Amino acid sequence: MPALIDVLVTFVVVTSGVILSALVLYQWVLALASLFPCKRQAVASAPLYRFAFVVPAHNEESGIAATVQSLLNVDYPRSLFEVVVVADNCSDSTAEMARGAGARCLERVDVSLRGKGYALRHAFAQLLAEEFEAFVVVDADSVVTANFLSVINARLGAGDQVIQSYYGVSNPDASIMTYLLQVGNLIENRLYWEAKQLLGLPIFLRGNGMCFRKDVLQRYPWGAFTITEDTEYGLMLVANGIPVQFAPEIGVYAYQPETLEQAFAQRVRWAAGNASLTKGKAAELIWSGLVGKDLSSFDLGISLVAGSRPLMLISNVALAGICGILKKPGLLTWAGIIFIGQLSYIGLGVALNGLSVQKMYRLFLSPIYLLWLCFISILGAAGFRKNQWVRTKRT
Repeated sequence: MPALIDVLVTFVVVTSGVILSALVLYQWVLALASLFPCKRQAVASAPLYRFAFVVPAHNEESGIAATVQSLLNVDYPRSLFEVVVVADNCSDSTAEMARGAGARCLERVDVSLRGKGYALRHAFAQLLAEEFEAFVVVDADSVVTANFLSVINARLGAGDQVIQSYYGVSNPDASIMTYLLQVGNLIENRLYWEAKQLLGLPIFLRGNGMCFRKDVLQRYPWGAFTITEDTEYGLMLVANGIPVQFAPEIGVYAYQPETLEQAFAQRVRWAAGNASLTKGKAAELIWSGLVGKDLSSFDLGISLVAGSRPLMLISNVALAGICGILKKPGLLTWAGIIFIGQLSYIGLGVALNGLSVQKMYRLFLSPIYLLWLCFISILGAAGFRKNQWVRTKRT
């Protein structure tokens, strides 16, 4: 290899190694900070706020009743909240099932403007004119903890304006796939967002289990319609000085697909949306944070880049492969150390999720699923199916 090309390739490899090392170190700093859990806020002695649960639903007839019942069963005065399902472009009996379970149902038909963002805009346009004081968005395949509204009520009373709850898996023991997703969600919640809350770093909205005070939606009407509408809207709020608070003491738990076939459409859509947002926003946020000495913007940009752990693993393997081809043992060792750091980080999530015989069996069989998730991340980065709102297949 000519000397100049060798120098250029080595420069690219070293730069990639520095970036990956920084991202893995960032994850580990947050993981260690998570050992000091967030201080739980006391629950208010008396309810103050009137809530609307807003449930966007597209062809969810099989599970919408269970979601509605979970929301109606929260430990909060029934006169102070309502469940509103938005049946968006449905071709099944979602609306009838929702009403039968005790919810109010708003039906929307517009095949040219499909997606969760449009469903939310439709709901907020009507509900903001009513006497609700806060709105909680819950996906149509989810259940919530009984203390959900009482804790949200206390946090709003303490001054919070936008709140994101713990987002978990309702069927973690159903299959190897759901086990792996459970570990991923545990890492996301405990090792990432809870630590960021403790350190005063910005939090992302995650689309499910998020609460908005009424005046926030009045000042900043919902205008996010991409597949990552939650993150897009949350970034806009943070840019306007409205922080998102993380509430680990309450949870929303979504049903997750149990097989690769069921998970494909959902995961590739999410991966495509996240990749598109990262490519469009990460560098801008990091640069503006550096130039403006704004830690919040800088951290948001870093969080977008570090958000895809499968892509980080793929990048790490590619880096090691290039180092091997170039026959640079020092750089190959460095790449190996980074990879061990990533696997150890995932291992911490595995340990926190518990070490039963059943879980260890699923962990032993999970590498093929992890490889599949990496493949999905590659499809997402290529923009495959990035704007389709397709119902996830259920068992």
